[in-house]
Amino acid sequence: MPETFDPRPLKDPPNEVCGGQTACPILWFMQVGQRVVCVNDTFEPWVHEYYDQLPVKDVTYTIRSVSLGRGTLVGSDSAEVRLLLHELHNEPDPHHVGGEELGFRSDRFAPLEEYEDFATAEDTVENTIGF
Repeated sequence: MPETFDPRPLKDPPNEVCGGQTACPILWFMQVGQRVVCVNDTFEPWVHEYYDQLPVKDVTYTIRSVSLGRGTLVGSDSAEVRLLLHELHNEPDPHHVGGEELGFRSDRFAPLEEYEDFATAEDTVENTIGF
């Protein structure tokens, strides 16, 4: 049974991507090595039968692979993005001929905002809350 798309508002979405909307149901750009935080750890009961390890909401993970998800069909207007995470490892997908590891939809995660130094983080907080 396919899961439903969970659109989340982006923080300050760029106008050229979202047409100036305050909420934009697009997926963030994800890449290998990027740290992400789980924002949705609600799974259908059948998922627990196939997965050894599942992400937990508010826990940080590191992306080890990005690819098209199994819900992507040739000729579709959109694609599902699948992530594999360094911290979680699962068995091969029993329905995939090539035996690819079971992964997770990227819309279950949000990019972690990381700062190189304390001064940058402090400036961002001050600009955000107006101090």
